[in-house]
Amino acid sequence: MTIRTMNAITVKEIPVVRELNVDLGNLELKGCGFNENDELILKTLHNKILAGSEDTLSPDARLLEVFGRKLWIGEGSPNNNVAKYDREFLEEQVLAMACEVYPSDDILRIDLKLGLPPAQYKEISYRDKLISKFKINEEYNFKIRNNGKWINKTLIINTVDVKIEG
Repeated sequence: MTIRTMNAITVKEIPVVRELNVDLGNLELKGCGFNENDELILKTLHNKILAGSEDTLSPDARLLEVFGRKLWIGEGSPNNNVAKYDREFLEEQVLAMACEVYPSDDILRIDLKLGLPPAQYKEISYRDKLISKFKINEEYNFKIRNNGKWINKTLIINTVDVKIEG
């Protein structure tokens, strides 16, 4: 295992890059990946966002602190802009889904795969716009609240690939 410095933070090089597939549905976000035993992990969150609150009535929502703000993923207003390549909070939703699929990894490097509907996928500029929403090979440092306790997380997106939905 090698040590590497990124953005003035020393992190251990992750020997395995994990795959994270996220379906940006209008009602639900669906995520999947494979654990260390090569078992398929499937998770869902409601496609809703609520900013600035510490409390929620939904036990299924996830509270993130990222980019200097707190956001509930899975609670609040629907985040269902039909133009998926231009939705707000895509990074935050991917961070939450990475924590759902890989909850025990505090430092995670992923190959991200996202889907677009056929009409949007055929426009290369839409695919490029979706990819540009994410920082490649840079650290996302954030916190997620789990059972009332804040946990520091680091996510590095190795690659972003856009596939056709269907």
